[in-house]
Amino acid sequence: MMYRLLLITSIALIGTGGLAIGADNQSGRYTMAPADGGRFVRLDTQTGAMALCNPEGTGWSCRAMPDATRDSFEQIAALRAENKNLKDEIKQM
Repeated sequence: MMYRLLLITSIALIGTGGLAIGADNQSGRYTMAPADGGRFVRLDTQTGAMALCNPEGTGWSCRAMPDATRDSFEQIAALRAENKNLKDEIKQM
């Protein structure tokens, strides 16, 4: 019964322009969009991070979704740092 009420409330809020949840409700940091199987995708509007939220027991569980763009930027930053270190080593030789 509680799950149905939560689901109906969530759908109603999403239909009115988005559901703001989490610790930062006042600024609407998080928005939710329905996904297949009664799940929701949560978007952090400040960082762009996305999570897939599933109903579990009497609550919800959200797990981070892979972010290929973020992973690429992290890899590029690591390669730039390595390149700088190697150039510094060459200068010292």
